[in-house]
Amino acid sequence: MWSVGCILAECLSRRVLFPGKDQLDQLRLIISVLGLPSAFELRVIENEAARHFVSSQPMAVEVNATPSALAKRVPAANATAMDLLASLLAFDATRRPTAAQALGHDYLQELRGANDEPDALTFEQGFEMEGVSEVELRQLIWREMARFHPVMWRKRRRSSELSAAQSNSTATRLCEGECGMTPWCRVGA
Repeated sequence: MWSVGCILAECLSRRVLFPGKDQLDQLRLIISVLGLPSAFELRVIENEAARHFVSSQPMAVEVNATPSALAKRVPAANATAMDLLASLLAFDATRRPTAAQALGHDYLQELRGANDEPDALTFEQGFEMEGVSEVELRQLIWREMARFHPVMWRKRRRSSELSAAQSNSTATRLCEGECGMTPWCRVGA
């Protein structure tokens, strides 16, 4: 969601939000715009040297102070946009909104459509098990994809049926997924 905040700011300002020359310069820019993170927010930085670097930056602005530095970087943003930006650009990822929460923000109210934004199905990763061959993995991935795109499953079935009918005359057939390269792979009859 941090990236979404950066992209939104860049769309509104029509320039890069944090154009650092390297990661340290970029971190300095982030701190100069957003302010120093609180001691509570610093806890999420696991690397001790990085935590020390961030906490030692000379800053007059404290986090959660007025968003004037951010507002100067994004002058086209209205108060509602600034509220969304501030939430998306929180140092602590647990304080950032989820994608669904961000879509529910007042700034995006005019773009919102309940029927256009269905909740996504959960992606099943049960196929990630040891001892699965490459062929089996390809088949499992195909089945998982077909769960989300049933049209592809029907196309594969039709293609397989047509190819089976043609295989009698061409001495080739679809491998029926044996190699995992469905439905385009042909093998000799």
